[in-house]
Formats: sequence, structure tokens, C-alpha cells
Amino acid sequence: MKMERLPGHAPELNPQEGEWNVLKGRELKSRCCQRRSGICAARSLWPENVFAIAMGGFLCWKHQEGERTSMTKAQHPFEDSYLGQLRKFVGSRLLISPGARAILRDEQRRVLLIRRHDNGTWGMPAGSLELQESILDCLKREVWEETGLEVLQATPIALYPEPRFAFLTVFGDPIQMFAVVFRVDRWQGSLATLTDETMHACFFALDELPQNMSEVYWETLSDLERFEQTGQFIFK
Repeated sequence: MKMERLPGHAPELNPQEGEWNVLKGRELKSRCCQRRSGICAARSLWPENVFAIAMGGFLCWKHQEGERTSMTKAQHPFEDSYLGQLRKFVGSRLLISPGARAILRDEQRRVLLIRRHDNGTWGMPAGSLELQESILDCLKREVWEETGLEVLQATPIALYPEPRFAFLTVFGDPIQMFAVVFRVDRWQGSLATLTDETMHACFFALDELPQNMSEVYWETLSDLERFEQTGQFIFK
């Protein structure tokens, strides 16, 4: 499935300006939508193996390309994950969770952020490592699940293991992250603006970043600038 990316931010529809159509096997068009930086629009030609559905002004999609199928974490619930299984044994004790975080930029060097369903905040695609998975595979999986994009090449730039990065999950369980931060150097695909974990995804210029973004992501962007100036891997 190919989605035409026109100048501006990722496709979004204001319900007051139009509605998404629910179609199968036909062309799906959105009306133009107004954002701070201008107007954006999207057009997509949906083959028969694609089902599109509208939810709250955003587009949710599922498709298959050859042997690969777009999957969301709804198909792999938290209870089946490594952390979910571990929680059954340790309850709400503090756990250390290794994982990956992606700094992904477009050709205008705008940064991709996702807006989470659970708390409405903006952040970078990220997630925990699963059993029998490399940290690079974790990065690729999380980016695919949360944005629909495929990571082709990435560079590790920083490690975030400090206790100050501990946080509470949406279930109220404490986690001390052990995150490997990657700069995604090459990627491909069409941006999915709605998943079971995200209510939106968008590329932002550095001077237009949303205010409701967690502090750790502001720090991550500062570390990216430092890495690109010095070429030195950053340990926290």
C-alpha cells in the first residue's frame, strides 16, 4: 500500500471540515486540513486486501504486502509480553526494562513524534525488548507497530540507564528504563497516524515541538545534537 505524502505534516482530518469515508478497494480521499504550518492532504489507493475505518477523525488501516502483515500490539497484548509475564510473578515491584527509542526524521529534518492514547502526551517511538530479540530488532518492531514505517538503517547514539529515568506505567507499575537511543538514518513506508497505542503521529520542526512532551524526549534531542557535533556515544 502506498500513501502519497504531500508537503506539510502527516495526514490529519478535522471533523468540522470533513469526514473520512470507509471504503474497501476504492480510492479514499481526505479533505484538506488546516494546521499551524499550513495545509496538508492525503490520497490513498486501497487494494482489496486493505480495510480502512474512521475513528475520531483519524484513519486506522491494516494491510498485507507479500508475506508481511501490518500488526499492532492489540494482536499482542501486554499480558503476553515479557514484561507482562514477569509482572505475574513479581507484582508491582520496580523492574529494570531494556528497550529502544527512535529518533526518526524526514527529508526536512523534522522529528517524528507519536501522541499516546493513554495519557495524551507526545513522544518518540519506543518500547521494551522482548525475549529472543536483539535491540535493533526491538527498534524496528516498535517503529513498525507505532508508525507503520520500516527502519532500514539506524545508529545507536546514547544509553539511558540512570535511576532518574524511572517512571510509572499506565498500570501504576514502576519501571526503570534502560533505553538504547537510535538515530534512524534510513526508513521507508507510509506513516500510520492511528494505532492501538497512538492517537496521532506527526513530523515536527524543532521550533514547533509540542509542549506536552515528556522531559526525557527533550533531553534526547539535545543528546542528538551533541552526538552529531562530536560523534561520541553518550552514556547517562
